[in-house]
Amino acid sequence: MDIIDIFNGLTEEQRKRMIGCILRDIRSKKGISQTHVANTLGYKSTNFIYMVEKGKALIPAQAIDKFIHAYKIQNPLFRVIIFKSLYPDIWINVQHILSAALYTDDVKTLEEGSIKLFFKICRNIPELHDITDGLDGLSGLAGLYEDMY
Repeated sequence: MDIIDIFNGLTEEQRKRMIGCILRDIRSKKGISQTHVANTLGYKSTNFIYMVEKGKALIPAQAIDKFIHAYKIQNPLFRVIIFKSLYPDIWINVQHILSAALYTDDVKTLEEGSIKLFFKICRNIPELHDITDGLDGLSGLAGLYEDMY
């Protein structure tokens, strides 16, 4: 299963909301203010950050790395989660490029790692349970990764 499979059936609005909730949760747990994030990203106000965290605005693809840095996210797989959830059509093309450039096992490891991280994050964010509870295959996969955390 690919992380895109997890998002199948979700609207773009739901995917944006999930990423926004996750970012807000990370920021809150790290004690980072929206002002700090906005300043790090070069924005004059927190309006765009607020909109992203509410799922009302899309993180520009070219700014994903800057967002990762501003939220002080250390896990490199989170880039994959953001990109694949917000830009699934582009990711499919990236995946074809990766598959051609890398061995199949390397791509599979990337997929499995991003799915594991996704479950770990979403499990602890109550605002996402209404979306994640209905995802095809989520309950079965959650059991597979239960012992890993």
